[in-house]
Amino acid sequence: MKWFMLAFFVSASLACTPQLASKDKLLKRASFDMDCPESSLEIVEIDDRTRGVKGCDQRATYVETCKPCANGYVGCECTWLLNTDGRSN
Repeated sequence: MKWFMLAFFVSASLACTPQLASKDKLLKRASFDMDCPESSLEIVEIDDRTRGVKGCDQRATYVETCKPCANGYVGCECTWLLNTDGRSN
């Protein structure tokens, strides 16, 4: 019974762990938006939730957005949203 309770609490705590948007997710999205290979992109941190991406003579700004978790915490299902039209360098 002790192992069952331990397994329950571990799985419940993992479900509550924030899932912040990853660098890989940002590179994939920017690569598609900018029609530029991921290997040619550079990420610039603007603030805690904002990143600039430069590459292929373009630049764009992305903002991290997260849905609220079922338990009330913020940080579940996070992704990057394009916040500019993109610009040539």
